[in-house]
Amino acid sequence: MKKSPLKRAAIALAAVALLVSIVAGCSSSSSKSSEAKYCDSWQKVVESFNALDGIAITTSGLSGLEAAVNDITAAAKDLASSADSLLKPKVEALQDALTSFGNTLSSPQLSTDYVDKLKSESQKVDDAWNDLVNTAKTSCPDVQASSV
Repeated sequence: MKKSPLKRAAIALAAVALLVSIVAGCSSSSSKSSEAKYCDSWQKVVESFNALDGIAITTSGLSGLEAAVNDITAAAKDLASSADSLLKPKVEALQDALTSFGNTLSSPQLSTDYVDKLKSESQKVDDAWNDLVNTAKTSCPDVQASSV
């Protein structure tokens, strides 16, 4: 017995709907997987940045601060590799600010100009951080990051 054209169309439509839902499910899990990596990377950046609060320059000297900046830079590099197009420029701005701060930090001088330059560079890091926090908090609401 032949199936009517209407039944064949309904079967074809059901097959297409099934295929679309399978493909959507795959892309959705892939998207969730990349989002998880993205949020995990963001969490590491936040933890590295928060570790700055524990730096005691009077006991560890500049080397402790340099190590913390290196940790944040490494975590930001990992985040940049998984960031989406909205977040990537913010991460890159933080990386640039950290690089500039690190370069200034690694060439200490005994002058007020040096201290002023460090303050200026640290303000750029703070500004880039705040911009990144404001952008990332909507994408990864479970990651608790605060502005400085």
